[in-house]
Amino acid sequence: MRYKNKRKKNRLFFVIVIFIAGVFIYGIFGAPRNILGGDQAKIQQALNDNEKYINDKTGGDHDSTKSYKHLVAIGDSVMLGAAKDMMDQMPGITVDAKESRQLFSIEAILKKGKVGEKVIIGLGTNGVFDEDTFVEEMDLLKDKKVYWINLCAPTTTWETSINETISEMGKKYNNLTIIDWKSEGSKHPKWFYEDQIHLNMEGRKGYAAFIKKSIDQ
Repeated sequence: MRYKNKRKKNRLFFVIVIFIAGVFIYGIFGAPRNILGGDQAKIQQALNDNEKYINDKTGGDHDSTKSYKHLVAIGDSVMLGAAKDMMDQMPGITVDAKESRQLFSIEAILKKGKVGEKVIIGLGTNGVFDEDTFVEEMDLLKDKKVYWINLCAPTTTWETSINETISEMGKKYNNLTIIDWKSEGSKHPKWFYEDQIHLNMEGRKGYAAFIKKSIDQ
């Protein structure tokens, strides 16, 4: 009798553990996915709209008093989301930004002859890069003035590593200026979607304004 009771207790304990584990797993993986799902749709729509805008517009009003026609911005989805705001705030700029872009894409863009006298780089969201890779890309840009946007992506595991690399490289190149997006973005958590990487409407305007301010200094 004691043995049967013990088995029942063990079985009940096992069921309770499974139930709690199920609730815990759903809480971690289920709920955030639903939250991110809503944001993901908004992010994707913004990326699609901006990609179309880039393709339809060749760089804004080159007759502006403050023209940025010699400036080319190369970036990933973070920059792509803010492309329209960048082009509106910096007339004449060329924005070449795509989803999932990696650092090694710079060479292919240079071969297309798109890059002017000044270049803004906004890459790193999609994976880590080391100093050797950074040096290779800077060698390709040795005759350009380069503005490198550091990373504000606290939900990635490589944000610190990339920003340390960018900071160290900033000390070694006279033609390189670091745009400290990490510090600026961290001051404005409401600029970001739930992933803490991509920017909402207010954030895109803030991102573009901060880059413009950094370039104009």
